[in-house]
Amino acid sequence: MDHIYAVGGESEVEEEAGEDESACERYDPVTDTWRSVCPLPLARSQHAGCALPSSSCLLISGGLHCDQVLSSV
Repeated sequence: MDHIYAVGGESEVEEEAGEDESACERYDPVTDTWRSVCPLPLARSQHAGCALPSSSCLLISGGLHCDQVLSSV
């Protein structure tokens, strides 16, 4: 895959609490464009991600949501 992904996020700054983001976007450097892809089921921070080279799957695992540790993928 020749793309860059921006996946979710969650503000850890108290003044920005509640500004959670579950959106996912994919950047195509050939066309210099961003495109929305399937969002996360809920916002999370401190997660890990992996793109599977033989498919169009992007796996996102773990992380935190409102100080709750997530074990989902």
